[in-house]
Amino acid sequence: MIHPVDDTTTALVRMAMDAANLRQLAHASNIAAAGTEGHVPVRVEFEEHMGAVRDALQTGRANASALAGAREATLVHDTGTSVKLDQEVAAMSQNALHYQALVKLLDKQYSMVSTAIDGGKR
Repeated sequence: MIHPVDDTTTALVRMAMDAANLRQLAHASNIAAAGTEGHVPVRVEFEEHMGAVRDALQTGRANASALAGAREATLVHDTGTSVKLDQEVAAMSQNALHYQALVKLLDKQYSMVSTAIDGGKR
């Protein structure tokens, strides 16, 4: 079967977008609760779980099966820290830019497929 879009790339981008979405929710939660007595900030672990996938990419063995063992992004409580509002807002902005870059990547990938289908007649 022919796959017009690389399954591995699409799966990696989807996982990264899911992580960015979860990260945005974590930032929003931390900002909303900033200054609240007893609030424990949350953060997202995603990149830490991607070691095996990173190794497979570097050795050229990356495929959909390499992603099977990768864990999805998870929320963890960041005990022993407090919310620094300015840093949290900056991180939220950076995360939004990262998400936009991922969307553009998918858009370019699918536009190549569209161009191939219509023979470049746009």
